Amino acid sequence: MATACGMQILINKIGITRIIYALTIGIIFKFIGIKGIFYRLTGKESALIDDISGTTFPYDKSIVMGPINTKRFCDDVSKILGVDVAIADVNDLGKVKILETSNKSNLKILERNLTTNPAGNDDQKTPIVIIRKNKI
Repeated sequence: MATACGMQILINKIGITRIIYALTIGIIFKFIGIKGIFYRLTGKESALIDDISGTTFPYDKSIVMGPINTKRFCDDVSKILGVDVAIADVNDLGKVKILETSNKSNLKILERNLTTNPAGNDDQKTPIVIIRKNKI
């Protein structure tokens, strides 16, 4: 969390006791060179919160929470469109987290194709990416 308001949202969501525990353990592990323990201990919700410094216009003055009901959304949209659907958290550092998908057998394909962040993180603001096989 980059700001006090981002941390407050996290405290409201998961509780002060868990935050203090995660901070304490996280600091200890950071001293021995292991990063990311805080987010592992606070759960995936904390890693999905985009603080003010981590978002693009017009959300750069807001804290953006992670999505909810992802499984139901993927299944419903997949049924309506007749294609596999996934929700992913992708950044320009090559990190890909598949939050949910209507077809688990596509996980490796999704990760491989999203690692380069084809939708971009800046002015592109592309919330939807279509991945399909080349028909050569």
